[in-house]
Amino acid sequence: MTVRTRFVPRNGFTLIELLIALTILSVLSYLSYRGISSLVLAERRLEEGTRRMQTIDRFFAEFERDIIFAVPRPVRTASAETEAALLGAGVGSQGNYRINLSRFASAPDTPPQRVSYIFAVPAVSLAATAKMDFANPAEEQSVVLLDGLQSAAVRFLDADGRWSLVWPPAATMTEAMPRAVEVTLVLDDLGTVSRLIARP
Repeated sequence: MTVRTRFVPRNGFTLIELLIALTILSVLSYLSYRGISSLVLAERRLEEGTRRMQTIDRFFAEFERDIIFAVPRPVRTASAETEAALLGAGVGSQGNYRINLSRFASAPDTPPQRVSYIFAVPAVSLAATAKMDFANPAEEQSVVLLDGLQSAAVRFLDADGRWSLVWPPAATMTEAMPRAVEVTLVLDDLGTVSRLIARP
């Protein structure tokens, strides 16, 4: 008598099939994680770049406004010497630069202010004093406007169309104002950035 065994189909998966499925799922999960990480990193870099450009734009906007609205009003220093209304010159041997100017105050019915833009590696700072004349340099209040500065160059255009690295071009021209000011900055992340500001 012959005994027949009936084949009963299996409803589950073999161990090999499960291992293959888990391997594929692991690879897909890893690729998805790498893709999401790349997107997050790219978005973070984009946000940082946007904030950096906004900081640079704010600096140039403020500097341009002060240059345009600078007033030809010389000041008396703490040592009772006359300082030009707009004074631009190198400071020290490190390639630093400083521009002092008299400007209209932002609030109405207030006298002009004396401010200084200081281009000193690694930052550009804005300093201000409480009074125009006989101000004590030790009382300057300063704030950093832009960091990451590697070098800076400033030049001034006079009434005769000549460029000068210092202002005023003559010590006796205490009320003279330049026709234009050009600022060139070398930043550690964006390279060279230049702005030409024409005075009305």
